[in-house]
Amino acid sequence: MEGENGVCQAGIFPGLSPVGLSSHWWKGCRGGVCARKVLSFSKDLAWLEKHLWLSLAYYHFVLAHDSLSQRLSEPQPTRGSGSLKRWQPITPAMAAGITDHVWTMEELLSYRVPPDFRDQLDQQATNATS
Repeated sequence: MEGENGVCQAGIFPGLSPVGLSSHWWKGCRGGVCARKVLSFSKDLAWLEKHLWLSLAYYHFVLAHDSLSQRLSEPQPTRGSGSLKRWQPITPAMAAGITDHVWTMEELLSYRVPPDFRDQLDQQATNATS
C-alpha cells in the first residue's frame, strides 16, 4: 500500500484520484491509513475509503488554515479576557465559496450527504473499476 519513501499510491483507491486532493494530506497519509500495525490500518478497502473521505472532509471544512486567514479590519473582543481577535479563520471550503463558516466535528458528522451525490460517487467508482 505504500510507494516510494512511504508515499501512498493513488491506485489503491478505486474511483478516487489524487487530482484535487491536498498534496499535504496525500503525501503524509495522515492517520496511519497507509501504515501497517497501527490501529487505523484496515484490510477492507471500504473502511479505508471511509477513513479517506472523513479525513478529507475534516481537512477542508473543520480545519482552519493559517495561510488562508484574513486580517480583520477592526480587532474584535474575545469571550474571555485574552487579547483581541485580529484574524478571521478560513477553511479551504470557505475559500472555495462552498460554506460560510468553520464547521464543528459535530456538524460534519451529522451532515447528511444528498442521495444524488452518493449515486454519482458510486457511478464514478463503477466506471473507474471497469
